[in-house]
Amino acid sequence: MSINCPHCGKEQQPRIVTRDKSQAYEVEELGIKDDPRSRDELFVGFNDYPLNMWAIGKCLDHACKGIFLLTRNVVGNDWEVDVVIPHAGTEQYVGAPETVKSAYEQAQISLAAGCSDASAAMCRAALERIAKDKGAKGRMLINKLKDLQEKGILTGVVYNAADRVRDWGNKALHELLEEPVDEEVTKRLLTLVDLVIRDVYVTPAQIETLET
Repeated sequence: MSINCPHCGKEQQPRIVTRDKSQAYEVEELGIKDDPRSRDELFVGFNDYPLNMWAIGKCLDHACKGIFLLTRNVVGNDWEVDVVIPHAGTEQYVGAPETVKSAYEQAQISLAAGCSDASAAMCRAALERIAKDKGAKGRMLINKLKDLQEKGILTGVVYNAADRVRDWGNKALHELLEEPVDEEVTKRLLTLVDLVIRDVYVTPAQIETLET
């Protein structure tokens, strides 16, 4: 069977497999993960036994790499796209380390799966990884962001955006919120992180290319 990527439309065949825990395993091309709750046999997705199963997929096209959620019924139906996960195209983040891209993609996946607190936390994690990559000084993230501002890496409005993401990430991680972070707030956090990544990595890389 095959599916069409909901981002670029390319037809492709996802590799959906199970394995015994004793078997060696390499990450599948579609980025599908094991279900950590299984005991003897690891299924590639998250299941709602005994009816439905899900697996996270990533487009095989190197120019797309869009992320989506696949689902199927255990009765034997083919896999199909269940949720189109917001995709900013992290391959366009020229100059950004894979750790930063990974954190942003995980924030997208978490939001699409309805885990807004986890998404906000991963948005914050993206900032932590930016700070580490840029050698920011300070024990806490608030100090690291201030150091990046003083170094001119985070400019005025971009620094404010990063600090807003940090604040919401802290709430999701450390505060006993009565309700999860609002989905609309998390969507804005994703947009802010996207803009921070572009300002810190993409714009300087583009300028450098034009000047050479």
